[in-house]
Amino acid sequence: MNIPKVGDGATLCVGSDCYPYTIIEVSPDGNYVVVQEDNHTPTADCNYFGNQSYTYSTNPRGGIREFTRRKDGRYHAIGQSMKSSSLSIGARRYYQDPSF
Repeated sequence: MNIPKVGDGATLCVGSDCYPYTIIEVSPDGNYVVVQEDNHTPTADCNYFGNQSYTYSTNPRGGIREFTRRKDGRYHAIGQSMKSSSLSIGARRYYQDPSF
């Protein structure tokens, strides 16, 4: 089990949409993380209905959320069930499903 570290990227997927975050706090055992929402800027070749590509930067004013690692091994928001959306650690991604 890898312990995340401050500054690592993270992605919260809600349904088929994804949102980029940066880890700003981690417990010593890695079972609790605090993340802050990142900025995302479309690249020159970004196409909403095709290649959605973005650059990311930290956002000191971005929303902050807390997650804990659960029995299923995934990070879920505090107060949410394991059936809720989970946070992936290691990369940032922004994606909006154009089919809705």
